[in-house]
Parts: sequence; C-alpha cells; structure tokens
Amino acid sequence: MRYSRQLPLLKDNSVEMLKHSTIAVIGVGGVGNAVLPLLVGAGVGKIKIVDGDCVSLSNLHRQTIFNEDDISKNKAIIAKEKLSKLNSQVEIVSRSTHLENQKDAQEFISGTDLCIDTTDSFLSRTFISEACAKENVLEIACTAGEWVAQLYFFDKSFKFADIAPNAQEKAQYLPIFPPAAHLSGVWGASEAIKIITKQREFQAGYFQSFDFQNNKFIKANLI
Repeated sequence: MRYSRQLPLLKDNSVEMLKHSTIAVIGVGGVGNAVLPLLVGAGVGKIKIVDGDCVSLSNLHRQTIFNEDDISKNKAIIAKEKLSKLNSQVEIVSRSTHLENQKDAQEFISGTDLCIDTTDSFLSRTFISEACAKENVLEIACTAGEWVAQLYFFDKSFKFADIAPNAQEKAQYLPIFPPAAHLSGVWGASEAIKIITKQREFQAGYFQSFDFQNNKFIKANLI
C-alpha cells in the first residue's frame, strides 16, 4: 500500500483526512521545493501552487525538483509536471504568475484548509497573511536566509504584521545555505500533515528556528 509506512504513526483515518484536504503553497523556490514533494508523497488531495519565476542556474544548488533542462522554464508549471509523476492521485493546480496583492492572494487561497507561504518578500508575506486572515485559512510561514531556517504559525488572531508592522521590503536575494532552505520546507510539510491529520493543534504565534552555523535551535510563542 502506498501509505503503509506512515499509517502506523498517524490516525487510522489519516489517509482520508489528507485525501480530502486542500493546501496552497505559495512559492516554488528552495523552501517550496522541500515542502511540495512531501505533501504530494503523503497524499494531500489537492495542492495549489503559484510562482511567477523561471528556473535559473543559481537555483539548482537548493531547488532539487529542477534540473539543468528546466532552466528558463516556469517553476510552477515544471513542478506540477514532475510532482504529478510522484503521486498521480493528487490533484495539483499550478499558476505561473506572481500573486500581486491581498485580493489576488485571497482568490488563490479561497477554499483551502491551509496555506504555506514560502515567499522571500516582506511585502508578499504581509498581504498573504492578511489574505489568510480574511479567508479564515490557517497559515504556516516558512523562511530561510543565509544559515537560518524559520517557521511561524499565523491566523486571524496573529498575523505577519504583528511581528513586522509596516513591512514593505521586496525580495532580497540573500546568500542561502541549501540545507536551511530544505529544513524550513520539511518543517512546514511536517506541521501541515500533523495539523490536517489532527496530530497537533494549530497554535497561532508558534515560532521555531535553527541556525546551521552554530547548530542553535530556538522555539517560542510570540503571543
């Protein structure tokens, strides 16, 4: 059976719970590349992905869904094509343009159970968080920069603006240690699967980070 190795760890009806869930993943960069195969492999029924960027050579050291043949192709389209071969039972909906504002984000995440934001722009994180709050969609924000992986839980009671008020900074292309990007994505996928299958309760304000340079782990409640 496809899911036989995860079943002993999750609830008896976990396959059905995952099958009937819908998760939005915003961004198919380094973090998104770690999130997506795990959600698809675990059997999430429907996954919506969005990214307007194209694959570049400098992406390949951490964005391991892609290869050299994918350079200059849209990330969301290529990710859907490859992930569909991993698990044909999962419905994958891809959008090949960026989310432009809160209204755009609300339309994209509407009807989903959970949103995983992997974007690298404070501006995007702000309006995505506001959109999730408006649509009453739980949000996991996964970030990575330099040596550090981070994860946040947001909902309508605690949003990105509560930790970064008036943030308008656009994407910064920071150096990135590949395992930091992947750890952030692995965390996001892990928490999403546990929340969907009711292995844990969603706790708004939850935060964790790991610094690979000094192997320092931090866990906190920001509320």
